[in-house]
Amino acid sequence: METANKLGIQQRIPLHILGIALEDYLHDRFDETYIKELLQAEYAGVNRQNKALGQIKSVLTNNQLTQLLSNNKKPLLTALKNKTDRNIILTALICARYTFCYDVLATMGKLFRMQDTVSSDLIQRQVGQKYGNNKSCKNSLYCAIPQMIETNMFSRPKPSTYEISEPQIVTHKVTWQIWKECFYVNNPIYNRDDTESLSFEPFFRFIKN
Repeated sequence: METANKLGIQQRIPLHILGIALEDYLHDRFDETYIKELLQAEYAGVNRQNKALGQIKSVLTNNQLTQLLSNNKKPLLTALKNKTDRNIILTALICARYTFCYDVLATMGKLFRMQDTVSSDLIQRQVGQKYGNNKSCKNSLYCAIPQMIETNMFSRPKPSTYEISEPQIVTHKVTWQIWKECFYVNNPIYNRDDTESLSFEPFFRFIKN
């Protein structure tokens, strides 16, 4: 079982701010002060602002997808102009950096294959099998799930209840490439030649190529 310090995600990452940071990063003009100013509108406390800033920087620079981003700057900047592709790309980056977020989304994908709605309690019990069904896990879920709702991959029709949405349609090739690579990062022994089976993986429940 993973210990609390392996949860990683400790603050919700606003996707619109991460998107701005990513574009600046791709243009080699990342401005930490500017990003922190944007975060001031999201979080009242300095500690929370600094924590969110640290996580955004980590997603962009301490990520196994970083080289892939650098090698595809032009098509990536084009893909980011499409709202759906943008959300998919940002989610993949977060899930590649924080295994906990990947596990949450993959768990929800698995549950959504069996039913259209799932409860927060069920998600916590399932994820808690790996991370411990405790307060730390619950707090990290409170950070991870709200930022995922921003992607429209699923919704929250009422408190503590989540409902699957139609799969998000990928428009750009680089978006699909990034989502796949995020999956491989979290499943390093997966056979990359077996691309036909990817559609059956829970992580791919939310998108359509």
